[in-house]
Amino acid sequence: MLSPKEVARLYGEMADTKLPAGLVLPGSEFWIRSLLSSCDPRLDGVLAAIATRSALPWSTVQSQVTEQRESRRKLYAWISELAARLDADPDFVFPDPYSLLCWVRTFQLFDSSLVPPGGNARWFFYRGEEQDYGKTRFMPTAARHGREAATAELAALVRHRKAIVDHPGVRAAVASWLGSIGEHLLQQLSLSQTLAIAQHYGRDTPLLDVTTNPEVAMFFATRRSGEKDGVLGFWRCDKNTDSASLALVLSPIVFERLHRQSACFICSPPDRSPPLAAIRFRHVPELEPMRPRWLAGFGRCTGVDDDILTDPWDLTGILQGINDPHKVGAPLPSGQRPTPDDARLVAVALDAIGTAAGKMGVVDGRRFVEVHPKLVYHLFRYALGQFLTLAKLLQISAIDDRWAFVRPLSGKLVEVLTAIVSAHAAISSPTIDDQILDILTHAGAASDAMPWPVSAWVTQ
Repeated sequence: MLSPKEVARLYGEMADTKLPAGLVLPGSEFWIRSLLSSCDPRLDGVLAAIATRSALPWSTVQSQVTEQRESRRKLYAWISELAARLDADPDFVFPDPYSLLCWVRTFQLFDSSLVPPGGNARWFFYRGEEQDYGKTRFMPTAARHGREAATAELAALVRHRKAIVDHPGVRAAVASWLGSIGEHLLQQLSLSQTLAIAQHYGRDTPLLDVTTNPEVAMFFATRRSGEKDGVLGFWRCDKNTDSASLALVLSPIVFERLHRQSACFICSPPDRSPPLAAIRFRHVPELEPMRPRWLAGFGRCTGVDDDILTDPWDLTGILQGINDPHKVGAPLPSGQRPTPDDARLVAVALDAIGTAAGKMGVVDGRRFVEVHPKLVYHLFRYALGQFLTLAKLLQISAIDDRWAFVRPLSGKLVEVLTAIVSAHAAISSPTIDDQILDILTHAGAASDAMPWPVSAWVTQ
């Protein structure tokens, strides 16, 4: 038996393994860090496969993992014991939050990385809550107050989007983060994403915040410790999942805090609960909150709440007072409008699409990238303008030899988009790849349609 303090120490040792300099693919770094935070004994073989086809000095990473072998063996034995108890009793309560996080890293995410392309791979979305709220567990804030209270007016939502897009403080903040492409993405904000922004900044909406980063979910589950058990919820999506009655809204990446938190938003019909399974854990106040070790688009964390909660340019103040003409938020620094380079734009596009619908893995000693067609379809439906812009950016970047690593993902996106065009635009077998995104943009980028089931919560 390992004490919570010992589990936390061992997890930190694994998670702090230093990576070689020169990693240019953000999604790859996120994936590798996830692997290194697992205690699965197959890690040595995965690292050997990665090192074989890379010019980077992976031997330094392998040496660190070798030095940690005894620690990893001890932790794997402990997590395997807990996994067996969970299999025998679905109501089993993990003894501490770090043990649960190790279980997620090892028995969910690591296993998923070894499913071959075309197999029944799994994608996971997580949500942490500080205690089990019973009937309202994993329920959107608005839905807790009844159907009528949760309903939004379409006209009001359109006005709210216009207020966000036209607000000088929001536009300046977005431009400082992503330059002119950020301003374009802001103009492409969908009504579903407008709801997502409202949810993130404290409004009652029918959307539920989730994340692809389990460390982020555990942070929110451990911000305040209490006598009751904490809860980690997860939605497991695979190629057989029926997701027709579930909306997955892509986080508007023009808002930096959302991007750092790898945020997505899900929405179920009014007569259904979000499809999250729950696993409970005991709070250990002296080890909480559990702060993430790494955040998307940000990198290594310093161990303070500001890493994940920081709100550049006081967007909280701006957005919470968006309908108050007398409240404009904090003054904005003058003369600060850096233009992001190609690397940042490609990184943002890969993070946004790859973390929500993409997956990296290793099979037969080879690395691969694949995307989940159903999840891509969700991204297409609920964030049309943003998704098309990012996909087009990846497609253009893939032409340049500097971004050759983008080509597999770009090619798969075009395959999915081609199928969407054929099915929904009455076009038979389009074959010119560089026209696919333009066709889709012309077909629906200006549409304010609210697809089901988000539309079930909105009145005309």
